Amino acid sequence: MIRTVLLLLMVIACTTRNHSQIAENVTLLDNWDDNTLPLDSYGATYNECWGFVYNGTEYAVMGSTVGTHLFMISATNQLLEIQFIPGTINNAIHRDYHDYNNYLFGVSDEDPGLDIMDMSTLPDSLTRINKTNQLFLTHNIFIDSATATLYACDGAITDIYSIIQPDSLEPISPFTFPSSDYVHDVYARNDTLIMNSSNSGLTFIDLGASTPLIHTFDFYPEDGYNHSGWLSNNGNTYVFADETQGSSVKVCDFSDWTDPQITALIKPNTFDSTMAHNLMIKDNLLYISYYYDGLQIYDISDIYNPIRVAYYDTYQGPDSTIYEGAWGVYCFLPSERILVSDRHNGLFLLKLDLTSNM
Repeated sequence: MIRTVLLLLMVIACTTRNHSQIAENVTLLDNWDDNTLPLDSYGATYNECWGFVYNGTEYAVMGSTVGTHLFMISATNQLLEIQFIPGTINNAIHRDYHDYNNYLFGVSDEDPGLDIMDMSTLPDSLTRINKTNQLFLTHNIFIDSATATLYACDGAITDIYSIIQPDSLEPISPFTFPSSDYVHDVYARNDTLIMNSSNSGLTFIDLGASTPLIHTFDFYPEDGYNHSGWLSNNGNTYVFADETQGSSVKVCDFSDWTDPQITALIKPNTFDSTMAHNLMIKDNLLYISYYYDGLQIYDISDIYNPIRVAYYDTYQGPDSTIYEGAWGVYCFLPSERILVSDRHNGLFLLKLDLTSNM
């Protein structure tokens, strides 16, 4: 059992939701929505989003019940849908995407197969080169570009594949990863693998050892359904979210990965059952898709005192305990434009401006 020292228990208070004030330090550039698309079993249409660059042009990807939507992001800040790539069903709840070496990879819980799409035919379209392994039902994937490795979360284990040749994936998993529960998501960098093991907390694995070293982190403040996390560029900060009503996002000192220390708990002060979904870290900023609270951005340069610096509320409906609002976030476009997918309202193109706070 890893020793947990809570150096600072801190819930960052934010302004109570005011629907006439939906943003702070974030500008809406464009929003794409198609209300003719069918709904999933939760009564929503859209799921994950992703971004990538090819030949200097930025692109956005968003999943829906029926397939994958590809957008060119114009110099004039428009989301131009240039292609729809159909799935094999019309009621998918979740799709997930990552890119590597000019290929886009996509998976789904409900739509079987690993979708592999070639970027070489852009700007006209992506070319589907394979939808391999019809038994490949996966909730999330993560690609470590440094090692050309794809990690697939498909239940109580995480499978590893070499993607040096993307059209012919080869399994390279040296052993079955231990988890007493469903592995929802992972973050991998070189020899470090961090598994979000839902109700079993976190599992950290050092893949570089001759016998992989395994540590668990299954008891911490406001624990719940351990859903997703992200590691900072320097590897010293890890932030994770429990997809549990009212549970805060956890900021951790990860300088000793065998003994992470929670340094702060953060959440917007909007309603008691507010809930985070996905997150990413870029430089010293933490970007969170926060369901009913839209996009939330925190400065985590001081991990003991994170400060909310911006937000944009993509969902103006009433607060509730079901899975509505901001689902996906992507913050790594070179232009620093931000992508957010909303379950009902489609894809948002946003711009952060912190100059007024400098």
